[in-house]
Amino acid sequence: MITRKIYALVLFSLILPTINFAACDSDCQKSDCDAISQNLWMPRPFSSYKTREMILLQDHKSLENVLSFATEYMQNFGCHSDRLGSLPFWSGTNTMIIGTNDGKSDLDAYQFGLGEVETPGSITMNPQVQHVGAEMLWRVLHSPDKHGCYFQVKVPLGAMMIDPNVTEVAPKYKPLSITTAGGVEDAPNLEDPDWSFYPVTCNRYTTLTEALTASFDHREPDMQFARLYPGKATVIRCGDIEAVAGYNVYVSEQGYVGGGFKVTCPTGNVPDSQFMLEPIFGRAGHWGIGAELHGNYMTYECDDLTVSLSMRGDVLHLRPGRKPDWRTFDLALNGVGSKYLLVQRYIGQLDPNNPELIVRAGSEIEPAGNITTMPVRSKISVEGSVALACHVQKENWNASLISEFWGRSQECLSIDINQRLAGGRAGAVEERTKSLNEYAVLGRQINEKDLKGADDINPTAVLDYCEPKATIKQSVARQVTTTNTDPDNVKDAKLDANRIPEDPYVALDITGAQAPRALTGKVTVEAGYTWTTSELAPHVSLFGGVEFANQRSKFENLWSVGLQGSMVF
Repeated sequence: MITRKIYALVLFSLILPTINFAACDSDCQKSDCDAISQNLWMPRPFSSYKTREMILLQDHKSLENVLSFATEYMQNFGCHSDRLGSLPFWSGTNTMIIGTNDGKSDLDAYQFGLGEVETPGSITMNPQVQHVGAEMLWRVLHSPDKHGCYFQVKVPLGAMMIDPNVTEVAPKYKPLSITTAGGVEDAPNLEDPDWSFYPVTCNRYTTLTEALTASFDHREPDMQFARLYPGKATVIRCGDIEAVAGYNVYVSEQGYVGGGFKVTCPTGNVPDSQFMLEPIFGRAGHWGIGAELHGNYMTYECDDLTVSLSMRGDVLHLRPGRKPDWRTFDLALNGVGSKYLLVQRYIGQLDPNNPELIVRAGSEIEPAGNITTMPVRSKISVEGSVALACHVQKENWNASLISEFWGRSQECLSIDINQRLAGGRAGAVEERTKSLNEYAVLGRQINEKDLKGADDINPTAVLDYCEPKATIKQSVARQVTTTNTDPDNVKDAKLDANRIPEDPYVALDITGAQAPRALTGKVTVEAGYTWTTSELAPHVSLFGGVEFANQRSKFENLWSVGLQGSMVF
């Protein structure tokens, strides 16, 4: 009876923090839609695998002080059009059609400085993910093989590598031409800004892959965030370090039950949003606070053969940790993919004819992502995993079959106002003074003085047009006269109401950028050998497994192999 009460108390200590933390996030707006147009992928942390922890501890034999090491290599397999490759895109698959502004394709190439498409093309992403690392685990017990306190530290060191593996079927572009008093002529390779073309021909990218990479000098638009990494991106970190302080409440010759409080430190890297699918090692800068529960029961013993069942599980609540954490948002009014729409800054200038009057005048043109990339506070109600194993030991040899389930609730994002006001990013002193309301979504409107000369249709016009509701795949044709022929869609960019709202919670699709909930299942087999005649009982084992993820999380399926070594003291 007393033992059952102890079990109930340990279980309650695990559940209570989760209930409280989930209640704290009840005000966060959740999304029931599939994750699309997200430049950040938050993978499963390398240190979160309870399977590897079971193998590290080898505690199906007995409760002992342990120093253990394990290394594991993981890589995705299979080709899935609706998995990770579709996450940064907004077509619902890992392929997008490159077209014009008629709404029939997935994106208008013009928004990327590529000109007018005559025959559509496509771009496809099939990322290759590699996760490799090693963990050191040290466990000390107050009373080995007896109930009592224990302390455990786990230090992971590893690398995450992502190759976007992009292929493109380039569209055919219409040749540039201009209309003059003498008729239609081929457009020259203009070096000076010209309001009738954007960008000027000498500043254009030749492919969408080039435009997304944005690694060429003097090309337009000048994309700074949510870019495509040119090759394999790699990050190497020590993260996240974990510590557990617990108590083994029941220990006997048949098994044991224990639990403890767990903390994970944000020693991994933090997203900076410079590149889509940037590799993350660790929990993306989150603190983890929660509890763990573990136990083992020997079901069969005969001579030198034993069979036992064991379980390990934990739950964590993830809170904001290392700062700043950056995300690139779409515009709420303009839909998915709108982080790549062209926007123009309108800054206040003195009217030369009336020095007391300040008017808005068009300035630089850039992708919306340059101004919608903001520091955020990220929290996740629950991350947890549970592993169940069957162990067989015969003399010095052992084998195990382990199944594990891991899950994480949807992320909750909010703008970190303090970091935004402080600039946050190195060299961002000027950026912190910019207001979202200084920028207007252009669509296909270009607002520059006509510099082409007296033979042109409208040689002196200064057009201040914008298209507040333009999307990445649909917009109206450019207005080339001072008479607005489409007042329902084309607006005066000098008016505050026609530009992007100042409030980021109104202007940005924050919910759409939140990492979706995720669920994976893994099956692992292990075989090992123990030198039982040695006082330190050194043990080595090989293990391998496969991990399957639910489609909605956009995770890739992974295979893995690993090597473990440990000793007791």
